[in-house]
Amino acid sequence: MDPEVKRQLDLRLAKGEITKKEYSDTLKALTEGDKSVGGSSVFSTASKAFNGWLNKDPLGEYSYKNVEPTDEAPLIVNDELSLFSSTLKFRQTTLRYSDIRSLYYDGLKRSVNASLSYYYSQLGILPPSGEWIKILGEWKPKVFGRSPTVIKVKLVENACSFLAPLTFQQRMQRRLDEIVRNGYLDICKTKGKPEVRLFRDGFIEKEGVRINLSQAHSKKNDSARSFLLSSFKSKRVHFWQDWNDHFVPAHYSQSLDRS
Repeated sequence: MDPEVKRQLDLRLAKGEITKKEYSDTLKALTEGDKSVGGSSVFSTASKAFNGWLNKDPLGEYSYKNVEPTDEAPLIVNDELSLFSSTLKFRQTTLRYSDIRSLYYDGLKRSVNASLSYYYSQLGILPPSGEWIKILGEWKPKVFGRSPTVIKVKLVENACSFLAPLTFQQRMQRRLDEIVRNGYLDICKTKGKPEVRLFRDGFIEKEGVRINLSQAHSKKNDSARSFLLSSFKSKRVHFWQDWNDHFVPAHYSQSLDRS
């Protein structure tokens, strides 16, 4: 069976668009070719609905709705990564969400004359082993023929949307423990070297320049505020103040406490 067809069926089951019986019947019909189970008609109905969706939104950019994975209906991101209610499985390894140490997300979406020209999403998950799990969903238009849907990209986005709030507290606590232990926190690195460092006393340092964030927030200190804006914008980065994100590329990224 085409893996993409299997993922579409899993997604429809997770969304509640088909029942478990319809799901199993369709799988059986597709894998065994058994016409007696009635899977052919079920598959035909599902295909009709899916085709109707594609006719309105050919690439699936706007019709996709995020789902919350369960043990009965996991979110199958690709052939390597599947998300369940409290665990994920990457290849042959099972990881509890409570053991995730860090996340990062990067993505880019380009359009030319209001038509999608390039689209990708990348999710990184850091387990206790310290070896990043990297998942990429990428879309490119076909030169000839009908272009594929963006489902592979949307599934990666869905995984990030599910994991980010679920693991937020433990990721933030890890960062707070780090700043208490060391007295500072590196929130932006270039080639492994710290570029921006946040200190426990409220100071932030970049390229040898050190300012007080409390003063930078005040209207009385325009020079400090100008420093933050000019120096960080020149690097095409933004600072997210809610601790959910760190310094991120301005185009489309969210670096969720990557280290």
